[in-house]
Formats: sequence, C-alpha cells, structure tokens
Amino acid sequence: MPKGTVYLKVWWLGVLLIIATVLSPILIAHLFENLKPHLNMNLFMQLVLWRTLLYLLLAMECLLWYSLSLNRLKLLVLEPAFVDQ
Repeated sequence: MPKGTVYLKVWWLGVLLIIATVLSPILIAHLFENLKPHLNMNLFMQLVLWRTLLYLLLAMECLLWYSLSLNRLKLLVLEPAFVDQ
C-alpha cells in the first residue's frame, strides 16, 4: 500500500449517510412544493422518490463494501504478525 494513504473511518461515512437520509425528504418536499401542476407531475414525483431511494440504497451498499474491504485489508496486514508468533 502506498505511504500516506488515508482510509476514512466507516462510522464517519455512516454519519454522513444518516445526514443525507434525514435531509433528503426535506429537500424533496421543498422540490414538490415548488412544482407547477402538469399532466406528468405524478410520474415526475414517483421518479424522484424512486431515484432517491435507489441512491440511498446504493450508498448503504457501498458503505458495507467499504467496511468489508477495510476489514479484509486489516487481516492481510496483520496476517504476518500472527504467523511470526
């Protein structure tokens, strides 16, 4: 691994994801309040809600992958220490 590589803590990213999850409905409500009535407004609103849900699910999956990758990396780094003992 390159020297000086920074690995973010998983809980920091989790806190950012929680903040994004809390802010998302507030911002979506603001968007919906400013929509002008239109024939396709219902479709647009459904697409926005599905897109937001998919983004949040993707972010949770990425956070899980990152956590598992860091654990595997830690095991690879610590493995020689266990062999020497």
